[in-house]
Amino acid sequence: MVSHVNRNTVCHGNVWEQHWGKTTNMAAHDSNAVHTGALRRFWSPIFDSLAFEEKRLLDLAAGKGDLLEVLMSSGRFQPSWLPQFYSVDLSETALQHIKMRYPTTEIVRSDCAQLPFSNNSFDIIVSQFGIEYSGLRAFDECCRVLKNDGKFIAVCHYQHGALHNECMDNLQAVNLLFEIGFFKNAHLAFDAKTSKSQTQNSIQVDSEFRDILSSVANLTNLRPYLVAGLLRKLFNDTRYMYDNLSRFEANLIIEWLDTMEKELSNYRARMAALNESSLNKSLLGNALTVFTAKGFSNVNIKELKADRYSKPFAWAIEVSK
Repeated sequence: MVSHVNRNTVCHGNVWEQHWGKTTNMAAHDSNAVHTGALRRFWSPIFDSLAFEEKRLLDLAAGKGDLLEVLMSSGRFQPSWLPQFYSVDLSETALQHIKMRYPTTEIVRSDCAQLPFSNNSFDIIVSQFGIEYSGLRAFDECCRVLKNDGKFIAVCHYQHGALHNECMDNLQAVNLLFEIGFFKNAHLAFDAKTSKSQTQNSIQVDSEFRDILSSVANLTNLRPYLVAGLLRKLFNDTRYMYDNLSRFEANLIIEWLDTMEKELSNYRARMAALNESSLNKSLLGNALTVFTAKGFSNVNIKELKADRYSKPFAWAIEVSK
């Protein structure tokens, strides 16, 4: 695997590395989301219409290869063409997952805003929820490495759309969890209860933690599906272990709490990045002017919806001559 990651992208990359290294899925978009059908309906006819033989393809912010999977299932793409398919992502774990499934495809660890490819080197560039995380510079890079007669097709986060709003509701809930000191107080409460000595301090710690549990209970009762139901699970499991402490090993409880804290901290960072990178129509239009300046006359932007009654959740972009 070729890697082109500088110091400025390491922290950003670590957020996604931790995400793809887990088995849980709390992404901004996951394979079971209601938006999946709309995404497939967008990509399938596009892939059906493209000619891939002797073409160089680039998938940016590829994740674990969702677009490659759709492309391979279309029947329009032959395994013998995989050496011409390049998957770029910041996560080594995600790229190795692609390599495991499609050994002959090329994987490159890189920031989309600093692509390690020469000018005019790809016939087709695709991306689904990713290049916007690297900022508007990523669109300049796409244009630079796209051939003069090439095609650029991408799906990007829609500012204040259905998916963005859902993720921001989740982020607000996770922020509240940290603001009220859930994990810090959980550690104190479990430690105090494990000591089995009833002091004035331990009684106060217990009272404060039960107040925090009550706050989380109110939140999850009103909205049980926040963060894909993880907050409700966190509350239920924590309360059960706290009330039945003798049934559990103290070190395993602490290990579990630390794991949950790390996972939610990582989720918090990803959702903050999504919020910062989601695009409105004006920003997206500005980002795409680089293509028109290069002579691409067909620059089409449309809104993607899960169904006709829903708010848009993504921008769909198609650029060609």
